Amino acid sequence: MEKRLLTIAITSYNRPRELVRCLESVDSSKVNLFEVIISEDKSPKRNEIRQCISDIKKEVPYPIIDNYNSENLGYDRNLKQLINLSNSEYIMFISDDDCLVKGALDVLLDDLSTIKTGIYYSPFYNREFNNFGRYYKSSHIINNGKRYLEKHIYDSILFSGLCFKTELIKNLDAEPFLNKNYFQVFLFMYALNFSNGYYSNNFLIDCIGDGENGYGSSASAEKNELLVNRKSYLSNLQFHIGLIWVIKYFDSLYHTNYFINFEKEYNLHTFTGLYTAAKIGKKELNSYWEKLNSLDIKINSISKIYYFLFLKLPVNKVVSFLLVIKKILYKMRHQL
Repeated sequence: MEKRLLTIAITSYNRPRELVRCLESVDSSKVNLFEVIISEDKSPKRNEIRQCISDIKKEVPYPIIDNYNSENLGYDRNLKQLINLSNSEYIMFISDDDCLVKGALDVLLDDLSTIKTGIYYSPFYNREFNNFGRYYKSSHIINNGKRYLEKHIYDSILFSGLCFKTELIKNLDAEPFLNKNYFQVFLFMYALNFSNGYYSNNFLIDCIGDGENGYGSSASAEKNELLVNRKSYLSNLQFHIGLIWVIKYFDSLYHTNYFINFEKEYNLHTFTGLYTAAKIGKKELNSYWEKLNSLDIKINSISKIYYFLFLKLPVNKVVSFLLVIKKILYKMRHQL
């Protein structure tokens, strides 16, 4: 098989309609430079997904390779399956319920043809919150090493749009990551720890995210309801268990100490979860605070201030103030 510049690697689970929408967003005249690989993770709607892929193959000019796992691998190991299946110089992940921004794929392909880097990524538009994620003022090289990796770890939370040099991550093992849901964070840390990266301010991903979350309902995730129901105010803490584990696992494996800075960064981000719980009620706020403190991470004064204000004052009296403070602190840590 001819080696291509890029594999667009799509994880698929139980979302045929969203998958078709994702595939239809792949627009480029450079069809000789990329391939699309879909790895379906043995979901209840497998037959419907298979038919959708068969139909769209007849309509699109680019090659589609569809893979159907014989068992439910789970999110992390399905990412590894896509890496194994790729024969391209680079691999870019995207969820089946996200889309590519019109015209952005050609920019990505042009960049990858000229910029040699271990990891490439760009901002995304989040429809749910009507805002932009991992956005910086301008395109720039990201040097490898502790200072730069610490600054950018949170850029890896959304895996859609993360583009890696395939050879760099080909031999990394996903087996320890079952139910962690953050294998891409490990890949990101590895790439920036051992190679340079590149950030492009070309918006690549339209993060729609309106499909059914299949992680928790799948066999591999042991039907964890807090992974299924992302609308629960406690759901994000279940995912954070995996995120914290991944950072510590990386440190233990490569004798680094990224978790120290991540711990500080994490406390800045506790605002969102505390705010969500506080909007529901004081009981939910206290429940969230209790479970937050049970995580394997030190909760510092920033989180305590968030909690105290939400506990003592009406949400609508403090939220604007906290949002301003949060944005200022975030810019201080991420301003170029």
